[in-house]
Amino acid sequence: MNKKILTEADLFSDEKLENEQTSSKEIIEFEWKGKLKTYFDNLYDLETIYKPDSNYFSQQSEITQTMRAMLLDWLMEVSTLFRLKRETYYITLSTLDRYLSHTNVRKKELQLIGLTCLYIACKREEVFTPPITDFSKASADSCTNQDIKHMENQILHKLKWQMYPGTFYNWFNALLEEWDEYMKYVFADYIQSKINSLDLQRVLVTFKQKNQFSYERFHECMELLDICTLDYGVYKFYEVRIIAAILYMMVNRWFILSKYEIFACNDEEQNEFECSLVVEKLLHQFFMSTIQIQSMEQLFPAIQFVESFRNFPFHTSLEGFREVGINKSYEEFLAYQTYNQDNLEFIVTLPSFQS
Repeated sequence: MNKKILTEADLFSDEKLENEQTSSKEIIEFEWKGKLKTYFDNLYDLETIYKPDSNYFSQQSEITQTMRAMLLDWLMEVSTLFRLKRETYYITLSTLDRYLSHTNVRKKELQLIGLTCLYIACKREEVFTPPITDFSKASADSCTNQDIKHMENQILHKLKWQMYPGTFYNWFNALLEEWDEYMKYVFADYIQSKINSLDLQRVLVTFKQKNQFSYERFHECMELLDICTLDYGVYKFYEVRIIAAILYMMVNRWFILSKYEIFACNDEEQNEFECSLVVEKLLHQFFMSTIQIQSMEQLFPAIQFVESFRNFPFHTSLEGFREVGINKSYEEFLAYQTYNQDNLEFIVTLPSFQS
């Protein structure tokens, strides 16, 4: 039997697709509500308190955004070597940028400040904080234990001990979790017909499910967020809109890679375009239901920012994934910071780093 091709006209039709496919009317016209509204409201409130100055480099006389990117790239690498959580790194990011928003920093102090921010974040987030001597050794002993303790006191007083920000990673984790639930709702009939199928894992675009395809998508999204935050221009946008823009870009990317098979599309250009319109509507419905985005135009500036990183070379290793369940849970496995060694080489090619 030939599969029915999804067209724009189907968006307003009562006719259902054949062969276990989900009709576009069912996809677009439903009332799904996310479960994390209260959590999202709290993150919005925290951002009003903790958001760094998006223009703080105009007040810095010695350091540049390239120096900041180099420091954060190194801190990301140290976090990976120390087996720290992603949330620890993102608390470090928030602490560093808030401190730089309030303090004119000398170039020779920058590494010490960054390392101390990581030390503070570990004490707040990690179950076991690495010894302070490990942080000193990470700097090849250029930052002594005493230096770190002195800078810790200075940073905490400057930031008035406000050390519980919402982070990009909080938004990232929660919004991807909501997206997975949304996909399960929209394609419930299809999922039931393809239970335990590799085809289902491949064509259903999820991010936090325990399978190879979902993990690869999660890891690429995470690497994209990591590289985006090396550009301090990320603070020109609300955190949630950066995460939504990443989700927008990567959902489209993975539906394209699957050739929209879940919609029963073939590989003809026009049909894929029509399916892309359905994906657009799916995304719009999701953002309306979770983060109150009424028009996709509200996301366009953030999407343009994120799309400047579209050619970033992702590196996803499945080695650790295959060991999940032996020494750690899947959620714990996803929580550890990772590092892409191409970060700096890529980001310095961006126009914003050329001036």
